[in-house]
Amino acid sequence: MEDHELLEGARAARRQELRDAAPVEVRTLKRLPMEFWFDIWFKKDRPAEIPMEERDKWRKQFWYLNETEKVRNMIFSLTPLDKIQPLLETIICFSPRLVQMHILDLPNWVSLPPPAPYTKALCKWLNKKVMLMLSPGNDDNCELDLHFDPHDEDCEEITYCEEILAFTINNIASLNSSNDQGYATYNINQDGTDYGHLSIWCSNALGGELETGGRLWPAAHVLQRLLFDERLAEKINLTKDTNVLELGAGTGFAGLSLAKCGFNVSISDGMAQCVKNIQHNLEVTIDMHHNINHLSCEIDLLRWTDTPKTRFDYRFSMYPDLLIASDVVYDKDAVLPLVMTIKYFLTNWCKKGALIVCEERIPATWKCFIETVKMNGLQVTWIALDKTCGIFDLPEGGTLLDNGTFHAILLKL
Repeated sequence: MEDHELLEGARAARRQELRDAAPVEVRTLKRLPMEFWFDIWFKKDRPAEIPMEERDKWRKQFWYLNETEKVRNMIFSLTPLDKIQPLLETIICFSPRLVQMHILDLPNWVSLPPPAPYTKALCKWLNKKVMLMLSPGNDDNCELDLHFDPHDEDCEEITYCEEILAFTINNIASLNSSNDQGYATYNINQDGTDYGHLSIWCSNALGGELETGGRLWPAAHVLQRLLFDERLAEKINLTKDTNVLELGAGTGFAGLSLAKCGFNVSISDGMAQCVKNIQHNLEVTIDMHHNINHLSCEIDLLRWTDTPKTRFDYRFSMYPDLLIASDVVYDKDAVLPLVMTIKYFLTNWCKKGALIVCEERIPATWKCFIETVKMNGLQVTWIALDKTCGIFDLPEGGTLLDNGTFHAILLKL
């Protein structure tokens, strides 16, 4: 694992070196165009005169390699399989070698394994697809756009097909589908800068009676993308020296993502087992992706019901400028303690406000929350959410995304 991380670090350093050497008009782009990387890679140690046909061949292989890296990140971040399968089918039909070497032959499957049901479902799909590719005389085989002959015994790709089958059969036989816990690993990127990976332990058996604290809820992803949006940063003056406190953090995904990017972050939850899991996620990320031991991050217990109206025993060394929370509005009985906690921090420290993102599950509970917020004298700015999360000052109401109706609001005194 250490050798793999050192190799990734060397690649990242080389990419930055190439970026620094690029023309100004290219260097200022957030994401360098694939053509730029291809030209750098292709011209290295190759004759000046290359036949166009050969160049196109290498260009195609480079494109597929780039897409394979994208699919790999999608798999380890537990992206729904129906979003992965079309692209993965295109890659495996072009070259099973790419799938075996750049997705399956990685230490993450052992050191940071995804939840068993997810891995098993992926393996079943891959197994079925490869068996279909190798089946002689199968009419369904004609539907696949294969770039190699699966019936040519001398074809190197056949060996990789067999390795894929071995990987999938082993996992299908050994994994327990009821063991729905494992890691989700994300590549953290803000403003075109790659901050490395973040690993989160997920479990459906964590977080109180409702067992909600160990799940990666969609609202946490929406909150993270919103925090990385330039328009939000400009709106609330969100800079790297901003001290951020996350309430009801669950797995700590949003707060740890900010910490990876260099923000000063305090992460809290009202359940001790969730606090312990967030600390575990921080330690695993440092140990397995050891490039963030300099981050500024504190983790501790904070119950909304323990917050007195006059004096609060604040456990953290950093006093927050901004409060963040996701999916904290789900229990009507917890609405008033939550609002009083938010008001306390806005009154004493959080001059940049409180950013709240929630999925609307029970309309009456969300309505109760908004009414309670207004009754306590807090100003509400509604934030519109598109696929990338972003335009401000939406008329009051939620935004329908792929998997539900979400509300994003900025609260201030």
